[in-house]
Amino acid sequence: MALKRSKKLKRSHPNIEVIMATAFGETDTAITCMKEGAFGFLMKPLDFKSLVVEISKALEHRRLVLENKDYQENLEKKVEQRTKEVQLLNKNLKFNLPLITSKNSPEKNMTKRL
Repeated sequence: MALKRSKKLKRSHPNIEVIMATAFGETDTAITCMKEGAFGFLMKPLDFKSLVVEISKALEHRRLVLENKDYQENLEKKVEQRTKEVQLLNKNLKFNLPLITSKNSPEKNMTKRL
């Protein structure tokens, strides 16, 4: 029963973390639920401190997942932006290189002095 609920909950709300609470001796069910996507499990009777710790871990995990997703999305944008900048620099270099290397160029004399 708990496994079905856990699966259904994760299917309908994939972005939430599920923490299972099981009765003593039902560790096989809890392990199966975790394999199916539950974040963690607690044994009944529930200890308030353990519940708070487990919820804190689930919230931290969720925060990291969102941060990673944001990083990946922004990384792609940043790579696209930098690629365009490099392409523009390359184009400018190809245009200016003949001017810099020509025999009568003042810039050539400057580069010799450097």
